[in-house]
Amino acid sequence: MILIRGLTRVITFDDQERELEDADILIDGPKIVAVGKDLSDRSVSRTIDGRGMIALPGLINSHQHLYEGAMRAIPQLERVTMASWLEGVLTRSAGWWRDGKFGPDVIREVARAVLLQSLLGGITTVADQHLFFPGATADSYIDATIEAATDL
Repeated sequence: MILIRGLTRVITFDDQERELEDADILIDGPKIVAVGKDLSDRSVSRTIDGRGMIALPGLINSHQHLYEGAMRAIPQLERVTMASWLEGVLTRSAGWWRDGKFGPDVIREVARAVLLQSLLGGITTVADQHLFFPGATADSYIDATIEAATDL
């Protein structure tokens, strides 16, 4: 078990909508088993100093286009109108797909990078709104995205 001790603030979003100060969180594997003050358990194998930190439930991004992570850092897509940006994204992604450069393997790696960035920002749930091109088999792209998330 892991104990995070002395968090400056814990925002629970539980039924009572509790916000605790100087609180602890006890974690057993993937599950939070207790939130409160001065928690202890004999089976704690690791204690983390939570002073100066805030804990809250993971955030949700309900509309993400993971494949668009491949469009980052393209100068022609920076500081342009929304219409120009959309045209540029669709033109590039369709061209990459047509040329065989935007298959499931690429989507897997792009999705992994964007999902990692999401985790660093506290986002733990993402609803991907992927774009499929004519003739593409959606299942292979969906599987690649799921593999990227599962790897994390």
